[in-house]
Amino acid sequence: MNRLVSIIIPVYNAEKYLKESLESVFNQTYKNIEIIAINDGSTDQSSQILREFAPKLKIITQPNKGQCAALNAGIAICNGDYIKFFDADDIMNPEHIELQVSALNANDNSVAKCDWLRFYDTIPTIQKNSHKTKTRKWKPNEWLKNELAKDDDMVGGPLWLIPRKVLLRTGLWDEGLSVNNDFEFTTRLLANCEQIIDIPSAILFYRTAVPGSLSLRKSPKSLEALVESNLLGVANLLCLENSVETKLIAANRLRRISFSLFPHNRSLVKRLDKKIIELGGSNIKLKGGFLLTLLARVFGWRCARIIQVLFYKIGYKPNKPSQ
Repeated sequence: MNRLVSIIIPVYNAEKYLKESLESVFNQTYKNIEIIAINDGSTDQSSQILREFAPKLKIITQPNKGQCAALNAGIAICNGDYIKFFDADDIMNPEHIELQVSALNANDNSVAKCDWLRFYDTIPTIQKNSHKTKTRKWKPNEWLKNELAKDDDMVGGPLWLIPRKVLLRTGLWDEGLSVNNDFEFTTRLLANCEQIIDIPSAILFYRTAVPGSLSLRKSPKSLEALVESNLLGVANLLCLENSVETKLIAANRLRRISFSLFPHNRSLVKRLDKKIIELGGSNIKLKGGFLLTLLARVFGWRCARIIQVLFYKIGYKPNKPSQ
């Protein structure tokens, strides 16, 4: 079925990677798409690059309001039967949309998930038939438990191809969240669908360590949003499955965040601690080198982190804790 796919791309100061990202969308083998780019107050050459592609896409220009507001602006004007969120510095393989549409097969109560590969500047080479091709169907709670049990989980918005019916049930992106907003949105999305269809051969090349990206922001406001998004996401997860297993997975996720925030952001850690206790406690340990691990075992992870920070101040850098 030749359903229309709306690809919504928020753009903020993305001049270095924007053209490459857009070309990966224009080169899709699936052609019934509309591309909506939201220029969210860019001050670099992003506006000019978007104008160069203007015949091929719709452009919304607005003052800088943040990624979530930009995505919501795209949702407001999109016409697609399916909606795809996409970042302005990422890449999708040419068959990406075709594979996700085919897998859904007009199932308006499921979402299609792609695979992802992390990269920095050079896109990993994927040889034909070298990547996994077999699809897998998941119950949303089972997929979330499986993913969140990993140290390097990935629940980003661009993973999904979303039927309009599911998106209407899910609601808009939370514009009060500026960091880790994908986690809150994805957990809410999966609480409103019946099934995940995982298509490993549809690949998202996820660019990391981009200066100015949401994931690298460390301002007090951003850190507050990080904590709030995770607390909301945990609540969504427990709506899917309120079990001992999911409570432990949620507590461990919050503990990893508290490891990274302590000792500089004690009030936020206190919020996380309260929720971790409500969930029944965490069983993960502070990870690092021999010295950090030994200090945590003898004095507790908080003392170990304080000592680690003191080492940083005098120029010695022991292994950082795993997040």
